[in-house]
Amino acid sequence: MISRTLFLSAMAVTCHAFVAPLNTADSSSATALSAEKSRQRIVNRRIVFGTPATILVSGCLSVATAAPVYADVTNKVASTAALRAVKKGIKDLENAEFPAVNNEYADVKAALRTPALNEVRKNCLILIKGGEDGPEAENLKTNYNAFVKALEALDTQASLGMRGRKEIVLASYYDAAVKSLRDVLEVGERSATIPLQDVPE
Repeated sequence: MISRTLFLSAMAVTCHAFVAPLNTADSSSATALSAEKSRQRIVNRRIVFGTPATILVSGCLSVATAAPVYADVTNKVASTAALRAVKKGIKDLENAEFPAVNNEYADVKAALRTPALNEVRKNCLILIKGGEDGPEAENLKTNYNAFVKALEALDTQASLGMRGRKEIVLASYYDAAVKSLRDVLEVGERSATIPLQDVPE
């Protein structure tokens, strides 16, 4: 009986000696595998989203290197070229004086379609944009609207004269167009010399 008991005890110790290391190895392998998976997930996340430090540094760099955009600066620069173009438009319009005074309708129509006069409205709008935050903003708009109205009236009257409408006199319409465009130029030049407005912080 004692021998049987001793035998069973010895077997239990032997089994424990073999089983315990096995369980320890399995546990270590599982822990290592779990740690590897966790590490891989972190690596993958950093690849996709970036580490907090990387994100922070990237964000700081992007903020530091982003160029501020000030539309008024761009428009002020563009206004200089627009002023020159408007002056050229006035010169071309002045060349239409002789046919306008003599009611030469076809010649007036042709004179109103030079490259400078074709672009004059666009350049006037650039002046308006460049001075929109200044004290001359409303004057620019008012004078521009007057010019457009006068120019269209002159062109319409010339068209009517070409169609045979009697007693179409162009001189007054021509004078109004020239005066209003000169007014746009005058106000535009004043507006262009006004310093840029400070951007609110």
